[in-house]
Amino acid sequence: MSKDQHPFGHGIPQGASDPSDRLESVLRAQPVEPARKDFRTALKAQFLAGEAVESESEGPAGELHESFGEVLSCEKAPAPDPDFRNRMRGQFLGSKDNALEQSQEDGAAPVSESGPRRDARSQTTASSAASQSEPVRQVRSRGSAPKKPGTLLQFWAPMAAAAALLLFFLGPKFLGGGQKKVPFEPNLVAWSLPDDLTGLEWTIDGESVDPASSPEEIGERLSQAKSVAAVDGGGLRLAYGRYFQVAVAEGSALDLSGLSQVASNTDFQLGMVGESGGFYIQTGPDFKSKNCELTFQTPDAEVGVLGTVFAIDRYTAEQGGEGTCVCCSEGNVKVVDAFEGQFEAGAGKSCFVMPGSKKMMGMDVVHDHQVPMDELIRASAPAGW
Repeated sequence: MSKDQHPFGHGIPQGASDPSDRLESVLRAQPVEPARKDFRTALKAQFLAGEAVESESEGPAGELHESFGEVLSCEKAPAPDPDFRNRMRGQFLGSKDNALEQSQEDGAAPVSESGPRRDARSQTTASSAASQSEPVRQVRSRGSAPKKPGTLLQFWAPMAAAAALLLFFLGPKFLGGGQKKVPFEPNLVAWSLPDDLTGLEWTIDGESVDPASSPEEIGERLSQAKSVAAVDGGGLRLAYGRYFQVAVAEGSALDLSGLSQVASNTDFQLGMVGESGGFYIQTGPDFKSKNCELTFQTPDAEVGVLGTVFAIDRYTAEQGGEGTCVCCSEGNVKVVDAFEGQFEAGAGKSCFVMPGSKKMMGMDVVHDHQVPMDELIRASAPAGW
């Protein structure tokens, strides 16, 4: 910066950084005088020789120094700018590390601080240039290592594991096509006794049931039973889970062996033991909601049920007419005879199947057959219904 741009005493702009009024007045009171030619020549020679430069005059300069001392002694030194300090500190650390590394690589001794001023000045200039061209080195604690970015496998592995868990637990619910039938497990569906059986004589697989037996003991026997019969003292009512209940008339035996032969727990097969008997069946709340099917086998026909209350009575020739009578009170039933003939009976209708005949006779439900079906409807619901 030349004196033509900022002459002595006129280089401080008005109101730039809130200077002291006394300092400003002293600086602006100094006259601008050109230096003598011999002073310039001597100053240049002394500077090249490295000697201290003496002042040109003792008059005004001495007065100026005294004025400066008075003014500056009253002023507090301003604190340096934090950004400037951080920038200078970073340049100093960077230049010092670079000089040390360069000296170690070249095998030379570190530069001492007592060397010539010219060498120190050139070294400082070179270090400053190197620090400006290279980024400031990041300072870490001893033993720490820079954190490496994770691989794609490390990034996607947790997400893949979470997706696999969701697919495992929720996949069958949202991705499963139609409703699949669950393999039949007899122990999952328990038989129960809705009525008080005091005074009733009945058997399981031909063995009498002790009236003092607990419901758990009776349920365990029924889950493995092949047949159950009401011998004397009235009818026997059994409930099979929430699927259906069966009332077995006195002197009748119910075949349970078909329950363990079906392919799923939505297809049920019952039958009768012997040549005669009466059976009254009502489907439960889970029968229709789970699209269940129930078939009942007699010596003359097979009865298919679709959510209903119906009765099956089998007669012998000694009883006045051999054959099977199927009566429907609610819903509908489909009857198939030995010749693959089919007949559907709705509510209030019945069908009579005679052995050896290809013709099934349809008629209205007779009163004697309607009574046991009404009693089943009015009976107390099994537990859980």
